[in-house]
Amino acid sequence: MNGNTPDEINLMDYIQVPRKRKWLIILGTLVFVIAAAIISLLMPKIYRGEAIFRIQTFTAKEMVSIIGKLDKEKIKQVFTKTYNSIDSIKLSALRDSGDKFQLII
Repeated sequence: MNGNTPDEINLMDYIQVPRKRKWLIILGTLVFVIAAAIISLLMPKIYRGEAIFRIQTFTAKEMVSIIGKLDKEKIKQVFTKTYNSIDSIKLSALRDSGDKFQLII
C-alpha cells in the first residue's frame, strides 16, 4: 500500500482537474455570459399592457360589439403618436362577469 493502486480513490486527483483547467472554465463562462448579454441587448423590446375595465352603461358584450374589430386604421385614430409600435390589440368580454371587458395591447 505504498503507492496509488487502481483500487484506491484519491480525492486530490479530482480536485486537481478543475485547478489545472481553471482558466478554461473561467474563459468558457465569460464567453457565454458576454454572448447572452449581447443577444439580450440586440433583441427588440416588446412590452405588453393589459387592463380590465368595468363599465356601467353597457354590458361587456355590447361594448365589444360597439367598438368592433380594431384594425390598423382604428388603432391609428386612437393612438396617434404611437400607432407604429403597436402590433396588436385584443378586446374581449370576461366570461365570469357581464360588466367587465379585457383590453390587451
